Amino acid sequence: MPKIITIIFMFFSLCNSNSPNEVEQIIFHSSVKVPRTISITKTAKGATVKYYLDLSLEKRYALNVSKYTEHFSVELSMDEWLKFMNVLQELRIKEWKKEYGERKRFVTKEEWELKILSSNGNSFYSQGYDAYPTNWDKFIKTIYDVGRKKIIEMESQIETKLKAEYEKTNGTFLTDFELSIAYIDFLFKETDYINAKPDDCGTTSNSFASSCIQRETKDTYFRFSVTRTIKGARVEYCLSDDKTGKLEQIKAELNIDEWIAFIKTLSKYRINEWEKNYANDSRFGFNYNGQYYIPSNSWHLKIFSLDKEILASRGYTDNKHPPNWKEFRKLVDDTVKKAGSR
Repeated sequence: MPKIITIIFMFFSLCNSNSPNEVEQIIFHSSVKVPRTISITKTAKGATVKYYLDLSLEKRYALNVSKYTEHFSVELSMDEWLKFMNVLQELRIKEWKKEYGERKRFVTKEEWELKILSSNGNSFYSQGYDAYPTNWDKFIKTIYDVGRKKIIEMESQIETKLKAEYEKTNGTFLTDFELSIAYIDFLFKETDYINAKPDDCGTTSNSFASSCIQRETKDTYFRFSVTRTIKGARVEYCLSDDKTGKLEQIKAELNIDEWIAFIKTLSKYRINEWEKNYANDSRFGFNYNGQYYIPSNSWHLKIFSLDKEILASRGYTDNKHPPNWKEFRKLVDDTVKKAGSR
């Protein structure tokens, strides 16, 4: 009899190894959906949901400002947390395979991953490449609906405040584009490939520069991001220069008037009309101190609302530029200087 009881207890424990009491954190990431990443962490009162609008691969390669900072977050009550966990259990996620599909370079459209971290050590991980479990649609609705009502309320408060502040001062209205901006991310990357010979690359297209034999590289990363907040905006800036060893990091807050001035200037320069791709192929450089090198000056600009990517534009700085490129760069530089002086 004791043996039967022991077996039943072990089976019960195994089936409930990811009960709401034991789950500590759930992290979901998609390469195409917005927000890109959602983390849900259990707390004494329920849970904290953090949303990261963009954590793309290119951001992982660039030196970011310390650790990632969420773009916005909401708190769940204990009842909301338990309801959310019950829905996940009904989906039988623990029966998912570890991997769906196969990653194919330049072909795969969506990469996704799910991590469930538990206090008892029975953590769970699953990932996929354009392939999904049978109950995928219900899971996506569940994970993206968590805290959604509170997010909508927060968004409404921010928009109401922005409209009131701007109309009070200027007597005019903010456009839909200006009101929708929640996050801006600008990356400027300069890479010098030293000692790369033409035979190493086999082509003069800059798009193939990363396939060259990189005997030595000198990189400069410049990343500038602005995240809208209830009080205005948060500015984050990072400069990492391999050539000089310089590392500079800045975090600062903009008040609501400064944020409005920033988005109005973006709108004035018609950033929302920029093309997706200004990256025409560029030619290799020639001798530099007796060495053959490939300078690769590239930039990426992304603008997000709370639930979608509004703009994604990229190019090489030594080729065709968007309209008002110099004015946009000046806006970025001026904002960084203002943030650095605080």
